[in-house]
Order: sequence, then C-alpha cells, then structure tokens
Amino acid sequence: MIRWKTEKKSSSAWNKKRLWLTVLLVLLLTAAAGTTLAFLATGTSPIANLFTPSKVACQVEETFDGVTKENVSIENTGNTTAFIRASLVVTWKTPDGSVVLAQKPENGTDYSLTLAEKTGWMEGSDGYYYYSEAVSPGENTGLLMEQCRPLTQKEGYVLSVEIVASAVQSSPETVASDAWGVTVENGIITAVPAGQ
Repeated sequence: MIRWKTEKKSSSAWNKKRLWLTVLLVLLLTAAAGTTLAFLATGTSPIANLFTPSKVACQVEETFDGVTKENVSIENTGNTTAFIRASLVVTWKTPDGSVVLAQKPENGTDYSLTLAEKTGWMEGSDGYYYYSEAVSPGENTGLLMEQCRPLTQKEGYVLSVEIVASAVQSSPETVASDAWGVTVENGIITAVPAGQ
C-alpha cells in the first residue's frame, strides 16, 4: 500500500513537472519568436519598388517673327524613345481666331512653303509627315520645314500655319504600326500610309 501511494505521488509529481516543462517550453518559443520578429523588424530595411510609367509627349520647336515661320522641328518631351509625326495645317483666320473654311490658302499663290530636304521625313497620304527614326527623350527630329511665309494679304484675314505633332512609343515596334498604319523594320519607319 505504501508503494501504491508512492507511485501515485510520483505520477502526480511527474504531471506537475511535465506541466511546468510545457509552460517553460511555450515561454521559450514565444520569446524566441518575439526576438526573431524584433530582429527582422529592425535588422532589415524596406525595399521600395517604384514603377514609373512611360510618358510619351512632343512639342513643336520653331522660329516665328510674327509673319514668317522657320526652322520647324519636333522635340521629344517625354521620358521614352518615340516615333513622331506632324501635319501642317494652313488656314485663313479672322482676327478673333475663327478659321475660314470657305477658302483654303494655296501653296505658291497665297503662301510659300519650303520643306527641309533629306532630313528623315516621309509624307503619307493621310496628311501627316512621319519622321523615320525614333527620337530619344530631350532630342529633336531633323527639320521638317525650312520656311513658310505669306505671299498675299486678304483683307480681314490672317494666314495661319499650325504644326500639329503627335508621338507614340517606339518599342515595341507594333505600337506605331497599330496606331498609325506605318511599317517599322529594325527600329526605323520604312513605309507610311499610301494611296487613300
């Protein structure tokens, strides 16, 4: 009978030891996990993953003295290499800026237009001139137009010569092909819209 009681005390003591060991083990694991998290939180710095989307933009560069427009080129003002196209819109305007649609000025009669020669521009049948090479950010195309000046005066009207330019990213090459219907080979526009 003493033996029975001794075993019972022993079993009860063992259960208490097991309980304390379990509590101690949980506390140690909790402390280790907390220390690890504290180390990770203070031992590493966050990495900023910044994504800057491409910006495609262009701006007409020209010299204009109020009568004659000269040395027209287009600057890539975006942050990615781009193809550029431009159209020349010549109209008569009233002093308040309204366009006169009934009469279109004629080259050689109402105004003189001199396009730049051999500067990389190709004329499409859609009214646009396409610069064949991709233009890097901050760079300009070759000259599109050397000079445009009025030859006649129309009372109550002013000759208006506007250059309307647009740009698309040059990579992938399919962007320009899809947007403008041009053919691009090895980073160069080789064919423009023809025969409409």
